[in-house]
Amino acid sequence: MGETEVARTVSTVSLRNRWWANRMDRKAWRLNGLRPSPWTFIL
Repeated sequence: MGETEVARTVSTVSLRNRWWANRMDRKAWRLNGLRPSPWTFIL
């Protein structure tokens, strides 16, 4: 596996983890009756 392949794999894993964390955040907000600011989703 070359350097580029490793970087691409790490990037993909990182994006996947961020996507999963965002799902969990939204679920927690919904369960706790919270409404985050619109710019929260951009970050």
